[in-house]
Amino acid sequence: MYNQDDNIYTFGGFDKDRIIGFIVIKNINRQRKTYEIIDIAVNKHYRKLGIASKLIDYVIEKFDIVSLNAETDEEAVGFYKKYGFNIKIGNKIENTTRYECEYRLRG
Repeated sequence: MYNQDDNIYTFGGFDKDRIIGFIVIKNINRQRKTYEIIDIAVNKHYRKLGIASKLIDYVIEKFDIVSLNAETDEEAVGFYKKYGFNIKIGNKIENTTRYECEYRLRG
């Protein structure tokens, strides 16, 4: 599915030849340089080493992102908050709270 959309980009983090994390982003508004994190994950053995943050740093720099959005759950909202995203409570789906996260670099 990701390969069929020209607005979706996937990047991985590696330890030698082993993928240890990845990020998938979608360009929401090219003119305003607004992107959304569709997916981000780090292998459980490599968590708490800053890899997810480095993946976000990389895409921000590569695309000169002005605004980066994500939707997440209770398990990952702390990561986004620590990185500096503004957090708003979004929808509640079957006893699960979803969070809307936005990181604005300027503008």
